Amino acid sequence: MIRIYYPDFLINDSKESIVDLSIIHRLNNVLRVGKGNQIEIFNREGKIFCVEIEKKALKQIDVKIINSYDNPHNASSDIILAVAFPKGKRGEWIIEKATELGVKKIIILETHRSVMKPGEGRINKWKQIAIHASEQSKRTDVPEINLGNIEEIKGTKIAAIIGSKLSIKETLDKNQDIPKVVTYLVGPEGDWTEEEKKHLIELGVSPVTLGSITLRVETAALYGVAVIAEWTNQNKKKIL
Repeated sequence: MIRIYYPDFLINDSKESIVDLSIIHRLNNVLRVGKGNQIEIFNREGKIFCVEIEKKALKQIDVKIINSYDNPHNASSDIILAVAFPKGKRGEWIIEKATELGVKKIIILETHRSVMKPGEGRINKWKQIAIHASEQSKRTDVPEINLGNIEEIKGTKIAAIIGSKLSIKETLDKNQDIPKVVTYLVGPEGDWTEEEKKHLIELGVSPVTLGSITLRVETAALYGVAVIAEWTNQNKKKIL
């Protein structure tokens, strides 16, 4: 079934209709849905609606709700990915795959050796990639994407740093409780500067190793997210 993210659907007494012109264009001209077709809509509150197309027009599509339900999948921890993005398509790949892996938020870090300083246009493009990845992967939310700095990050923080001793799992295992939020930081290719490493430690960030092979930024980012997601899922099962 076709899935569409419509953030304001049935929020604040809105009607059972689609009025966002970009979504209407996509449904009419790209996905080519017709009267009687069923689609799934999820909004920014995580509520899911199975609807049937009742009436189509250029500026509005009326729908009938068949059923609705709340997001049944609640992660034990929220994962935040904070990364110094590489140039080109590799950044888009990080956004797409991190979304599929379930990250709650993606922070674009600026570091001393950063090569990518995205503007508003690039960030908006990444947000669209995240929306499509959420639709495809059956997520019922879309990760936030914005610029940020290390000082603003709260909660449990771990950073991939070349030469560290403990793995991600070993570091997380030291926690007595499952952390509510885990932020995973990945620096630029060439690693963090020595000053940045020192600053990370001062801010309470735990350094972790990803093994003996030096990974590119996008590989390091997604490998770490996958390990953290697996760890939180396994530990959630232990306390259920």
